[in-house]
Amino acid sequence: MSDRNLRIQVLLAAIDKVSAPFRAVSKASSATSRAFKETRDQLKALDRSQRDLEGFSQLEQGIVSTNLQLRQARQDAANLGRQFAAVDAPTKSLTNQFNRARDAVARLEVKQRDEIRDLGALKTRLDAAGMASEGFAGMQERIQRETAAANQVLDKQKTKLAQLGERQARIAKAQAVAGKWRGRAGTAAAVGIGAGGGAAAIAMPLKDELDQSNEFESRMTDIAQKADLGRVAAEAMGRQLRQTALDVN
Repeated sequence: MSDRNLRIQVLLAAIDKVSAPFRAVSKASSATSRAFKETRDQLKALDRSQRDLEGFSQLEQGIVSTNLQLRQARQDAANLGRQFAAVDAPTKSLTNQFNRARDAVARLEVKQRDEIRDLGALKTRLDAAGMASEGFAGMQERIQRETAAANQVLDKQKTKLAQLGERQARIAKAQAVAGKWRGRAGTAAAVGIGAGGGAAAIAMPLKDELDQSNEFESRMTDIAQKADLGRVAAEAMGRQLRQTALDVN
């Protein structure tokens, strides 16, 4: 390996060590996306529990109403049954009334069984959500409280995702700039440094030193010497790095 290539390899290998912040942005974005989905799933579950709770309350009231109707229908059917049995030749009208009364009883019995079955299913789901033991008022309060908290978390996650997206866009811009300067070095591919690491290496080391002109100029001189860049090229690279550092914050 030539002395020039060795110096470039040393330079790029050194600055590649600071690529971690860029990789952290990608990891943070993935983690936030997963958390965002989990929060949305939590809100869906709370919404389902709210609907189950409302359905539970309506079914309880419906069962009471159905029981009253069934009691009355059975009484009417019993009265008509006695009248039907008391005559040797029941009229067509009496026969029709008796048949309708029996049908009403059968229909209400089916309705009662369905309502009791549905109430049991809702109770099972509310039990699984850890709410059925708290009573209606307690469950309502808990669902409202947890929904409000989850919505606050969701808003924060939306903001964070937007910020990470903007930072990733700035990183992509920095990578394009880094690619240009690594191309000038001519041996980036040979030393085996990835595009993301190179971009991070060129952009990030200077971001905390923009207000320290002397330190910045000293570092640029060192880089120019190691990479065998002329004064004009080094100055151009320095201007580009300043802007890139600002772009990636």
